[in-house]
Amino acid sequence: VGVSPAAALMLAPQAVSRFHSRWPQVRVRLVDALYPIALAQLRSGELDLALGPLPVTGLGRDLEARALIDSPEVIAVRAGHPLAKSRHLADLVGANWVLTGPARGPGDPAHLQMEKLGLPPPRIMLECDSFSTLLAVLPQMNAVALMPRRFFESHGPRIGLAALPIADALPLTTIHVFLRTDSPLTVPSQRLLDALVSEAQALRRTRNSSVG
Repeated sequence: VGVSPAAALMLAPQAVSRFHSRWPQVRVRLVDALYPIALAQLRSGELDLALGPLPVTGLGRDLEARALIDSPEVIAVRAGHPLAKSRHLADLVGANWVLTGPARGPGDPAHLQMEKLGLPPPRIMLECDSFSTLLAVLPQMNAVALMPRRFFESHGPRIGLAALPIADALPLTTIHVFLRTDSPLTVPSQRLLDALVSEAQALRRTRNSSVG
């Protein structure tokens, strides 16, 4: 199963535990699969399932996507960054931004659509292939980066990162599960898919109850 960073934290642990409670003899392999590489791995048969964001360019007829859960984003900087107390996107004009992953992916600050607020687009000064690389460099730089909130909560504070208290609306990335349409899932793969869907449903119920 290919998993994006947010999916690995939000869905995989409990879903795999749920699956192994009924299928303890089946070994599950989780693969760090960044968008959009995971879809190529899925098409080649290297993966049975992939979890991640829906490609901006859409899918071909050979793949099916099922929405699971929304993943909120945060803007992160190193602790002590001059912009660490910024409350509005307008405060970030002129900041040095990091693009994480592919353009138009979840780590692209273009998702902030600053132009709609009458602001200049983010100025990209560094590109990182993965969020793991971002974590290694961001604590040492005066840069700003967009990342999944769950990913930040798990890793950011312990390595010296801070989330900006932005009052403006920040983007949501919907995590999907992808599967091939031309190849039926094996029974274990189907049961793992069921576990992922159940875990996403449980998370949505928890969110709804906390909001209510």
